This record gives sequence, C-alpha cells and structure tokens, in this order.
Amino acid sequence: MGVIEDVYEDLDTDVDFEEFEAAVEDKVEQMGGLADEETAAMLIAHELRDQEVEGIADVDPGMDDVKFLAKVMRVGDLRTFERDDADDDGRVVNVDVADETGRTTITMWDGMADDAVDRLEPGDTLRVAGRPKDGYNGLEVDVDKAEPAPDAEVDVESTDSHRVEDLSLGLSDVNLAGRVLSTDTVRTFDRDDGSEGRVSNLVLGDPTGRIRVTLWDGKADLATEFAAGETVEIVDGYVRERDGTLELHVGDRGTVETVDEDVEYVPDTTDIGDLELGETADVAGGVIETDPKRTFDRDDGSEGQVRNDRGHPGGAVGREGRPRHRPRGLRRVHRRGDPRRVAGRPRSLRGVAIHSQRYGRRARGCHRHGGRGRAVDRRRRGGPVDRPGCVQRRRRERRRRGIRGVVAPER
Repeated sequence: MGVIEDVYEDLDTDVDFEEFEAAVEDKVEQMGGLADEETAAMLIAHELRDQEVEGIADVDPGMDDVKFLAKVMRVGDLRTFERDDADDDGRVVNVDVADETGRTTITMWDGMADDAVDRLEPGDTLRVAGRPKDGYNGLEVDVDKAEPAPDAEVDVESTDSHRVEDLSLGLSDVNLAGRVLSTDTVRTFDRDDGSEGRVSNLVLGDPTGRIRVTLWDGKADLATEFAAGETVEIVDGYVRERDGTLELHVGDRGTVETVDEDVEYVPDTTDIGDLELGETADVAGGVIETDPKRTFDRDDGSEGQVRNDRGHPGGAVGREGRPRHRPRGLRRVHRRGDPRRVAGRPRSLRGVAIHSQRYGRRARGCHRHGGRGRAVDRRRRGGPVDRPGCVQRRRRERRRRGIRGVVAPER
C-alpha cells in the first residue's frame, strides 16, 4: 500500500479515493516539487478535516469552505439578472436543503442553476461543497460543487407543507395550515422612501405550537377576512425573526386561504405562580373580575385596545399574554362568612385585599381595628385584612396621592 493510501485510510471522509488521489497530484504540481506525495496527501487530509462538518448546524458564516451531506427539500424558481461586466444575463436558483441537525439554503449559479432546475427533486441527497455567508434570509451557502449521493442516508422527511415546529429562520415558500387564534386591524406606516406601507397580523396555532403571522401591504386586508376559530393556510410565506421570536411573513407572492379542515390547537398552560417576566405563556383559570376595554395610542400613531382580566388563584396576564412585572390580581379573596380557624377556634374573616399596581403591596393591617400596619408581600397567600370602612378611607388617600390601585369588592 502506498503513502497516499495510508493517509486516506486514516481519514474519515466521504470523498472517494480517486478524488483524493487526484487532489494530491494537483497539490504536488501546485507546489512545484517542494512537497512529495506523502506531504501533499497530509495537506489535503488536513483541508478535508477542516471543511467537513457533522451537520448543517455546525456551518457558520465565518468559515471559508464547508462540505456537508443534505437532502433537497425544495427547489426554487430560476431567476435571471443583469451583470455589470457581461452582455449575457446571469442565472441563479435557491435550493432548500436539510439534515438531522438543521436546515439552510444553498445558492447555485448559471449552468449549475440550470442543472438544478432540470434534475433536482425534493428528496434527492446531495454532497455539497461551498462558501457559507449571511444571506437575506439567514445562513446561505454559495455552492462550488454539488454531487448526487443516492446511496447516502439523511433521515429527514421532505414535505410540501409545514408545521409550526418545523419553522426555522430563513425558511421560504412555507405552506402552513393552522387555526386562527386572533386577528388584528390594518395599520399604516411611513417607509424610508416616503411611501406608505400597510401591515396587519394574525396568530395561528396547530398541534405543534403557535406562530405570529405578519401580512404586508396588499395582503394586509386578509387579516380582516377571518375570525378566531377558522382554519386557514398560509401559502408561500417566509420566516423572519423579531425580538428573538420567529414570525411567518406573507408578502406579494404569498396569500392566506380558507381551508376545509379542522386543525387542533391545545395550548400548554402555565401555572400563574410560575410565570416569568418576558415570556409568552398560556394560562387557564376562573375569571374573578374584568375591567372595561381601554384604548391607547401606539408610537406609530395607530390606536390600540387593551382589557385586563383577573382570575383565580391569582395573578393576571397582560396584553398579548405576557406576564406583568408584578402580577396583578388577588392571590386570595376572603369572603364574608368564610370560616378560618385561629388558635383552635373558628373565626369569620371579613373584608377585602388591596393590590397596588405601582408598589405591588397588599392591604395593610388597620391600626384602628387592631392591625399592625405590616405590608404583606404579594406572593404570600392570605395576610392581614381590613374592614370595609378602612378600605374606603385608604382608597381615598391613595387617589389623593395619585397612586392607582386595584380593589376587589367585598363578597
């Protein structure tokens, strides 16, 4: 066995020996006799180790060149463009590929693009070599070489439709069916070029999760055509990221259509006591009290609406399902005649509890009726209670001081 074969045997790669041997011979020629076959083989092996990645998840835009195995999920449309320094038009096509670790877009140019459109089908397996970069839709790989690998196994299911859990940043031509959870009004905004844009939103859910859908310009009115509970399908959407959360966008190429099927959405609920600041959550419970709907002005000049509901066993959820910094509402409301035992004797507790939106405090014990004036942390259940007269007096005092509070009426 020769030195090239020895180096190749120690190399864990999908490259054929004939291709490896040819690369070694080219390397010897390039170095003009400064390296023998063994040295050239070791250099090629080093380059292959640097380029080979375990999966798409390991590909980074900072890499010079990468090689990976992936399955074709979608072949885009062939597009043409004018070159600055040539008379003939250029051609380009984007191909979505995936493996067990992730998904990305590979870009093929000119003759390679023509071959891709004519020969590639979803489900084909490719061995890709190219240069990663940050593209408009996220990570992209400019392909230098792509070869069919029919004998290789990539355990990814190719499909024409998606679920919420399948979405990833940069994904395009997304078709997704889901149940409408909420709709929004059409809003306008000014673009940098002085033109007026239009935007609206839907929230869709399917058995795997939920996603916010953003409809732009001519598609914005579609949000007003659907109601919560209907089943619709997003056609030719694309995935973007906003504030660390994935969103599905619909532009001129896409649309939203009603479909005659039932898509189930069952949210995973979170206990109110387990809510954390900044997270989006679903909660379930009994409604204790509701506030009237209020309107407010957004920064972009549009008008918004909001309403607060308070539920048992405590806490509240604010606009868009996000927990407030201090959960509003009452952990426990003592009703008139509710028997409690203190030192072995039954006792009837009367009164109500107060929670301050500004300070996050509960009712203080009343000196006039034997309380100790101790502030109770909002996370504790129960605590000192006041008689109705004291509540009214302190509520007037709070109004005079300009502090808003939430009072649960005596029951």
